[in-house]
Amino acid sequence: MNKYEKIRDIGKGNYGNTILVRDRKNDHYVMKIINISQMSQKEKRQCLKEVELLSKLNHPFIVKYIESYIEGDTLRIVMKHCKGGDLYHYIQNKKKQNTPIKEKRILIWLTQILTALKFLHSNHILHRDMKSLNILIDSDKRVRLCDFGISKVLENTLDYANTLIGTPYYLSPELCKDKKYSWPSDVWATGCLIYELATFRTPFHSTKGIQQLCYNIRYAPVNS
Repeated sequence: MNKYEKIRDIGKGNYGNTILVRDRKNDHYVMKIINISQMSQKEKRQCLKEVELLSKLNHPFIVKYIESYIEGDTLRIVMKHCKGGDLYHYIQNKKKQNTPIKEKRILIWLTQILTALKFLHSNHILHRDMKSLNILIDSDKRVRLCDFGISKVLENTLDYANTLIGTPYYLSPELCKDKKYSWPSDVWATGCLIYELATFRTPFHSTKGIQQLCYNIRYAPVNS
Protein backbone atom coordinates (compact mmCIF):
# COMPACT_ATOMS: atom_id res chain seq x y z
CA MET A 1 0.00 0.00 0.00
CA ASN A 2 2.88 2.35 -0.85
CA LYS A 3 0.61 4.75 -2.71
CA TYR A 4 -1.73 5.06 0.28
CA GLU A 5 -1.10 5.47 3.99
CA LYS A 6 -3.58 4.05 6.48
CA ILE A 7 -5.17 6.56 8.86
CA ARG A 8 -7.68 4.42 10.76
CA ASP A 9 -10.11 1.52 10.55
CA ILE A 10 -13.70 2.25 9.55
CA GLY A 11 -15.39 -1.14 9.68
CA LYS A 12 -15.05 -4.89 9.14
CA GLY A 13 -16.93 -7.35 6.93
CA ASN A 14 -16.96 -11.06 6.18
CA TYR A 15 -13.89 -11.02 3.96
CA GLY A 16 -11.92 -8.00 5.10
CA ASN A 17 -12.21 -4.46 6.34
CA THR A 18 -12.65 -0.85 5.30
CA ILE A 19 -10.06 1.77 6.20
CA LEU A 20 -9.52 5.48 5.79
CA VAL A 21 -6.34 6.25 3.83
CA ARG A 22 -4.53 9.23 2.37
CA ASP A 23 -2.33 9.56 -0.68
CA ARG A 24 0.90 11.50 -1.09
CA LYS A 25 -1.06 14.70 -1.72
CA ASN A 26 -2.82 14.17 1.64
CA ASP A 27 -6.17 13.60 -0.09
CA HIS A 28 -8.34 11.19 1.90
CA TYR A 29 -10.07 8.10 0.49
CA VAL A 30 -11.90 5.02 1.70
CA MET A 31 -10.25 1.71 0.88
CA LYS A 32 -12.22 -1.52 0.92
CA ILE A 33 -9.86 -4.47 1.45
CA ILE A 34 -11.26 -7.87 0.50
CA ASN A 35 -9.42 -11.05 1.41
CA ILE A 36 -9.61 -13.27 -1.67
CA SER A 37 -7.21 -16.02 -0.56
CA GLN A 38 -9.96 -18.34 0.71
CA MET A 39 -12.63 -17.38 -1.78
CA SER A 40 -14.13 -19.73 -4.30
CA GLN A 41 -13.89 -18.86 -7.96
CA LYS A 42 -17.52 -17.73 -7.87
CA GLU A 43 -16.82 -15.38 -4.96
CA LYS A 44 -13.77 -13.96 -6.70
CA ARG A 45 -15.88 -13.29 -9.77
CA GLN A 46 -18.35 -11.43 -7.56
CA CYS A 47 -15.56 -9.23 -6.21
CA LEU A 48 -14.34 -8.44 -9.70
CA LYS A 49 -17.92 -7.70 -10.72
CA GLU A 50 -18.15 -5.15 -7.93
CA VAL A 51 -15.05 -3.41 -9.23
CA GLU A 52 -16.39 -3.41 -12.78
CA LEU A 53 -19.72 -2.08 -11.54
CA LEU A 54 -18.16 0.72 -9.50
CA SER A 55 -16.08 1.85 -12.46
CA LYS A 56 -19.24 2.31 -14.54
CA LEU A 57 -21.15 4.41 -12.03
CA ASN A 58 -20.86 8.16 -12.40
CA HIS A 59 -23.59 10.04 -10.57
CA PRO A 60 -23.64 12.98 -8.12
CA PHE A 61 -25.43 10.91 -5.47
CA ILE A 62 -23.34 7.74 -5.74
CA VAL A 63 -19.92 7.35 -4.10
CA LYS A 64 -17.20 7.98 -6.67
CA TYR A 65 -14.95 5.07 -7.61
CA ILE A 66 -11.23 5.92 -7.78
CA GLU A 67 -9.34 2.73 -8.59
CA SER A 68 -8.80 -0.91 -7.64
CA TYR A 69 -5.88 -3.32 -7.60
CA ILE A 70 -4.70 -6.66 -6.27
CA GLU A 71 -2.12 -6.65 -3.47
CA GLY A 72 -1.04 -10.04 -2.17
CA ASP A 73 -4.16 -12.03 -1.31
CA THR A 74 -6.37 -8.95 -1.19
CA LEU A 75 -8.45 -6.97 -3.62
CA ARG A 76 -8.31 -3.26 -2.78
CA ILE A 77 -11.02 -0.87 -3.91
CA VAL A 78 -10.45 2.86 -3.42
CA MET A 79 -13.41 5.23 -3.25
CA LYS A 80 -14.06 8.87 -2.49
CA HIS A 81 -14.20 9.72 1.21
CA CYS A 82 -17.43 11.31 2.43
CA LYS A 83 -16.51 13.47 5.42
CA GLY A 84 -19.98 13.47 6.97
CA GLY A 85 -19.91 9.76 7.77
CA ASP A 86 -22.90 7.48 7.23
CA LEU A 87 -26.58 8.12 7.75
CA TYR A 88 -26.92 5.47 10.47
CA HIS A 89 -24.52 7.23 12.83
CA TYR A 90 -26.03 10.59 11.91
CA ILE A 91 -29.43 9.25 12.99
CA GLN A 92 -28.01 7.79 16.21
CA ASN A 93 -26.38 11.12 17.12
CA LYS A 94 -29.64 12.98 16.52
CA LYS A 95 -31.45 10.41 18.64
CA LYS A 96 -29.01 10.89 21.53
CA GLN A 97 -29.44 14.65 21.28
CA ASN A 98 -33.23 14.20 21.11
CA THR A 99 -33.18 16.48 18.07
CA PRO A 100 -35.55 15.59 15.21
CA ILE A 101 -34.23 15.78 11.68
CA LYS A 102 -35.95 18.64 9.90
CA GLU A 103 -38.61 17.63 7.42
CA LYS A 104 -36.99 19.77 4.72
CA ARG A 105 -33.69 17.92 5.17
CA ILE A 106 -35.44 14.53 4.96
CA LEU A 107 -37.21 15.61 1.77
CA ILE A 108 -33.93 16.77 0.19
CA TRP A 109 -32.20 13.51 1.07
CA LEU A 110 -35.16 11.44 -0.11
CA THR A 111 -35.01 13.20 -3.48
CA GLN A 112 -31.27 12.53 -3.76
CA ILE A 113 -31.60 8.87 -2.74
CA LEU A 114 -34.44 8.22 -5.18
CA THR A 115 -32.57 10.01 -7.97
CA ALA A 116 -29.57 7.73 -7.40
CA LEU A 117 -31.77 4.64 -7.14
CA LYS A 118 -33.55 5.54 -10.38
CA PHE A 119 -30.13 5.85 -12.04
CA LEU A 120 -29.15 2.38 -10.80
CA HIS A 121 -32.41 0.79 -11.91
CA SER A 122 -32.26 2.45 -15.32
CA ASN A 123 -28.86 0.77 -15.71
CA HIS A 124 -30.36 -2.61 -14.74
CA ILE A 125 -28.65 -2.59 -11.34
CA LEU A 126 -30.25 -3.62 -8.06
CA HIS A 127 -28.64 -2.16 -4.96
CA ARG A 128 -29.91 -5.04 -2.79
CA ASP A 129 -28.77 -3.62 0.54
CA MET A 130 -30.39 -0.22 0.95
CA LYS A 131 -29.96 0.89 4.57
CA SER A 132 -28.76 3.88 6.55
CA LEU A 133 -25.24 2.43 6.91
CA ASN A 134 -24.92 2.40 3.13
CA ILE A 135 -25.86 6.06 2.67
CA LEU A 136 -22.93 8.43 3.15
CA ILE A 137 -23.00 12.18 3.76
CA ASP A 138 -20.60 14.40 1.84
CA SER A 139 -19.05 17.64 3.08
CA ASP A 140 -21.77 19.62 1.27
CA LYS A 141 -24.46 17.54 3.09
CA ARG A 142 -25.45 15.69 -0.05
CA VAL A 143 -26.00 11.96 0.42
CA ARG A 144 -24.36 9.29 -1.70
CA LEU A 145 -25.24 5.61 -2.08
CA CYS A 146 -22.42 3.18 -1.44
CA ASP A 147 -21.57 -0.51 -1.02
CA PHE A 148 -22.50 -2.31 -4.18
CA GLY A 149 -20.68 -5.48 -3.11
CA ILE A 150 -23.87 -7.48 -3.39
CA SER A 151 -25.35 -5.66 -6.34
CA LYS A 152 -26.02 -7.57 -9.52
CA VAL A 153 -26.04 -6.21 -13.04
CA LEU A 154 -29.09 -7.63 -14.76
CA GLU A 155 -28.87 -8.56 -18.40
CA ASN A 156 -32.34 -7.16 -19.03
CA THR A 157 -35.10 -5.54 -17.03
CA LEU A 158 -37.15 -8.74 -16.91
CA ASP A 159 -34.46 -10.65 -15.03
CA TYR A 160 -34.53 -11.17 -11.28
CA ALA A 161 -31.77 -11.79 -8.78
CA ASN A 162 -32.12 -15.29 -7.40
CA THR A 163 -30.68 -14.67 -3.96
CA LEU A 164 -32.36 -13.12 -0.94
CA ILE A 165 -29.92 -10.43 0.12
CA GLY A 166 -30.39 -7.46 2.39
CA THR A 167 -30.53 -6.30 5.98
CA PRO A 168 -33.44 -8.01 7.85
CA TYR A 169 -35.19 -4.87 9.14
CA TYR A 170 -35.40 -3.56 5.58
CA LEU A 171 -36.73 -6.75 3.98
CA SER A 172 -39.80 -6.36 1.78
CA PRO A 173 -42.96 -8.51 2.12
CA GLU A 174 -42.20 -10.42 -1.09
CA LEU A 175 -38.77 -11.44 0.23
CA CYS A 176 -40.43 -12.66 3.41
CA LYS A 177 -42.56 -14.89 1.18
CA ASP A 178 -39.40 -16.37 -0.39
CA LYS A 179 -39.93 -14.54 -3.66
CA LYS A 180 -37.01 -13.32 -5.73
CA TYR A 181 -35.34 -9.97 -5.18
CA SER A 182 -36.35 -7.32 -7.69
CA TRP A 183 -36.84 -3.58 -8.14
CA PRO A 184 -39.70 -3.12 -5.62
CA SER A 185 -37.52 -4.52 -2.82
CA ASP A 186 -35.07 -1.62 -3.23
CA VAL A 187 -37.99 0.82 -3.13
CA TRP A 188 -39.46 -0.81 0.00
CA ALA A 189 -36.08 -0.62 1.76
CA THR A 190 -35.87 3.06 0.84
CA GLY A 191 -39.27 3.59 2.46
CA CYS A 192 -37.96 1.93 5.64
CA LEU A 193 -34.96 4.24 5.50
CA ILE A 194 -37.15 7.36 5.28
CA TYR A 195 -39.23 6.08 8.21
CA GLU A 196 -35.99 5.68 10.15
CA LEU A 197 -34.97 9.27 9.37
CA ALA A 198 -38.30 10.57 10.63
CA THR A 199 -38.66 8.41 13.76
CA PHE A 200 -35.10 7.21 14.60
CA ARG A 201 -36.15 3.56 14.24
CA THR A 202 -37.01 1.11 11.50
CA PRO A 203 -40.72 0.34 11.01
CA PHE A 204 -40.64 -3.37 11.94
CA HIS A 205 -38.89 -5.20 14.77
CA SER A 206 -38.73 -8.59 16.44
CA THR A 207 -36.85 -10.05 19.39
CA LYS A 208 -37.77 -13.59 18.35
CA GLY A 209 -35.75 -14.07 15.19
CA ILE A 210 -36.14 -13.69 11.45
CA GLN A 211 -39.36 -15.72 11.14
CA GLN A 212 -41.21 -13.47 13.58
CA LEU A 213 -39.74 -10.40 11.90
CA CYS A 214 -40.99 -11.57 8.51
CA TYR A 215 -44.43 -12.21 10.01
CA ASN A 216 -44.46 -8.67 11.42
CA ILE A 217 -43.40 -7.21 8.06
CA ARG A 218 -46.20 -9.06 6.26
CA TYR A 219 -49.03 -8.68 8.76
CA ALA A 220 -48.31 -6.33 11.67
CA PRO A 221 -48.82 -2.55 11.67
CA VAL A 222 -45.72 -0.39 11.71
CA ASN A 223 -44.32 0.77 15.05
CA SER A 224 -46.31 3.65 16.43
